[in-house]
Parts: sequence; C-alpha cells; structure tokens
Amino acid sequence: MKIFHFILGKANKERANGVNQVIAGLCKYLSLNGISVKVIGYASNSNYEGEIVNRDNFDVKVFSLYRPLFLKNLVEHIKWSDVIHLHGLYNFQNILVAMLAKKLHTPYVLTLHNGLSPSMSSIKKKLFDYLVQKRHIENAAAIHILALEESSEILSRFNPKKFIYAPNGIDLDDIKHINAKKNFDISLKDEIKIGFLG
Repeated sequence: MKIFHFILGKANKERANGVNQVIAGLCKYLSLNGISVKVIGYASNSNYEGEIVNRDNFDVKVFSLYRPLFLKNLVEHIKWSDVIHLHGLYNFQNILVAMLAKKLHTPYVLTLHNGLSPSMSSIKKKLFDYLVQKRHIENAAAIHILALEESSEILSRFNPKKFIYAPNGIDLDDIKHINAKKNFDISLKDEIKIGFLG
C-alpha cells in the first residue's frame, strides 16, 4: 500500500505541536511495517521550495508557497498513492489537496485531531463549515477519529461516509531513557499513569 500524507509543518517531534508528533510516529511505524509513505509538508519556514527534511525512516518534502512546483508535486504524489491521509481542519491547503484527489480519483482519509471540539467553535468556523468544510468532510472516504467523542461532534454537523476509530499511540523509542523506578522513585507496587494533554 502507498500512503501520501499531506501535513502542515515538517513532522518535527521537537516542536510543541501534537499533530506533528502524531504524524512523525505514524509515518515512522508505517514505513517500518512495509507501507510506502510519502509526505509533503506546507510550512512557512522552509529553507527553499521542495526542501527535503529527513525524519525517522521517512522524508518530508516541504513547500511554503503556492507555486507551480508545489502543485506539480501534489499531483505527482496523489497519482502515486493508493490513499491520501489529511490531518486537521480549517485550512485551505487540505481543501486544495482534497479537490485534486477527487479530480484524480484518489480516496482520502481525514484525521480531525479534535478540530471540531465545541470549545474551539466560533462564528468564523461555523461559516467555514457551512460554506467549505461540509463538502470536504463528507467527500472523505473515511474520517479517522482519535476518541469516540469526536464521532458525536462530527455527526452533529456532518454526514461522513465512514469512521475509523484508532487512538494515538506512544512511540516508546521517545521515552526509552525514562527509568520509572530511578527517575520517579516509584516502588513496583505503585501504579504508573501516563496522560497526554494536547
């Protein structure tokens, strides 16, 4: 299988951006498990158009401008892929990729990353939902939700074709330096709880 991920950013685990953390881990382990992965990132701080950023077992090709080179690469990556994975909501870059995918008959999956949380709602977002995002969400082959609550949030406003429920994982390579007993002075009978706030 060949998966093309389109992202905002560079899949940099060093940034305080949960979505980039997720994408970095996801692409790493897809590649390690025999899935062909290509990634294009849209980031204002690329050093040059088409910059290649090496990540853990995959590369990100980075663009910062809507220029012919960017569009050419999008079309090539879409044609190459079996499925496109889009991340997040409320950005016109995802809408562009989805429109190209539809034109080239390539299905796309959309991960919300909690983008429809009622706490993040505004008049501008509701207008964007009505005018643009409704079609984008409902044309997706599937919506990837990270928590079951996301299905309620999306169903209150849209009619998606299908859901895929798969919570985020933790890349244990990122925390292998932690020795719970040594660093936290926890006895073996104590319960260890790990949480994430994004």
